Amino acid sequence: MQEIKLDKHIKLLDCPGIVMSREEDSASLALKNCIKVENLSDPLAPIDLLLKRCQKEQLIMRYKIDDFADSTQFLSNIAKRCGKMKKGGVA
Repeated sequence: MQEIKLDKHIKLLDCPGIVMSREEDSASLALKNCIKVENLSDPLAPIDLLLKRCQKEQLIMRYKIDDFADSTQFLSNIAKRCGKMKKGGVA
């Protein structure tokens, strides 16, 4: 970590790859790309957090998907839109 003194009141901390956060929630850390999604015990937790932070209308417009009720339906709609459906309609 590199410390750069800008003036007598401000120090700039240059720390690539390190996120200073008080949050210990694994879902929040996954959204910040601090931990690998493969290491999460609940891979839907970051999606739930994302859906709480974003407006539903913006997600629908951005991903060009149908309306959804929960994170599972959101992911199913995205899989359908991207052509990632298996036989029998399984996402």
